[in-house]
Amino acid sequence: MEREGRNLISTAVVMFWMVNLCNAGLDLTYVDPTTEFAIAANSGRQSEPAIWGDWVAWCERRGTDGGYDIYAENLSTNEEIKLTGPSSSAASYPDIYDGLVVWNDWRNGDSDIYQYDLRTRTESILYSGPGEQVWPAIYGDTVVWAYRDSMPGVPEEVWGYSISEDEAFLISDSEGYKWYPDISGDIVVWGDFRNGNWDIYGYDLSAHTELEIASGPEYQRSAAVHGDRVAYEHGNQGIGIYDLDSGTRMIHESQGANDNIAIYGEIIVWGSMRGGRGPDTDRTYNIYGYNAVGDEEFPICVSPGDQGGPAIYENIVVWSDGRLGGWWEADIYGNTVVPEPASILLVSFGGLVLLRKRS
Repeated sequence: MEREGRNLISTAVVMFWMVNLCNAGLDLTYVDPTTEFAIAANSGRQSEPAIWGDWVAWCERRGTDGGYDIYAENLSTNEEIKLTGPSSSAASYPDIYDGLVVWNDWRNGDSDIYQYDLRTRTESILYSGPGEQVWPAIYGDTVVWAYRDSMPGVPEEVWGYSISEDEAFLISDSEGYKWYPDISGDIVVWGDFRNGNWDIYGYDLSAHTELEIASGPEYQRSAAVHGDRVAYEHGNQGIGIYDLDSGTRMIHESQGANDNIAIYGEIIVWGSMRGGRGPDTDRTYNIYGYNAVGDEEFPICVSPGDQGGPAIYENIVVWSDGRLGGWWEADIYGNTVVPEPASILLVSFGGLVLLRKRS
């Protein structure tokens, strides 16, 4: 009985140690390259993936006609659907939320916002107005996009649209270019050139107030938001993180020029150009991730060829991949981000606990 009591106490101590070792951040976040999967590997070019739930949407030039359409695939059933109708030949930049896909489409001579409901399998125009609406993002009942008068040119306004109220509204027309807005909940973020260099600004739709997320001399253009975190590129070698609740910022130092930021929860993903910019540099463009809670960076895809434009939903990351035919014949790949458990060995005599991280 006394020995059984000692064993119970030892077991309880070991379990206490295991819990605290995990809570101490010894678990690693990682992506196993052997679990990578191809989503779209057709002839032509597949790019600009977006993901929500089981659905991945992307832009694709299929065949030799030169036109771009929007496709989607269900990761559970492998069902693929062409979302754009026969009159579309220049669609791009899809985004998806809860079964509704939006994109910008030039079928009417300038760029309008179209939508496809994966539940009803119907395509329709969401918003058509003067000028060009580009780079849409959707969350809940709201779609946001950047606006420019005409091509060529960089957009100078950010607009929003309430689906339930069928009403468009201005978010920002401050002086300076605007870059790829993103939305989560009531928060919209974008890159902004109002100060003569790229900074990150935002807008709270419920409070009707503008937010200065990150400004200064550093190059800060690509931004994404999820929940109470905003992630953005910071200079040529860093990822910035802004906490909307506390108003605090932190910088994760990372190699290379980083852009195409995406975030879900505590996981941030981006395209990283390592080796420098320019045609004469020995550079590679791959996908990396960062766990904002565990404060650790990890590679997602460093295969030959360039990878870019990642998107993330829960623990699934998708991206454009040029490993087979180069960037202009890119495919869509994906993989799963998982915690890497530390290995724990219990030696019965003496109650010795050995902890070993996976190599």
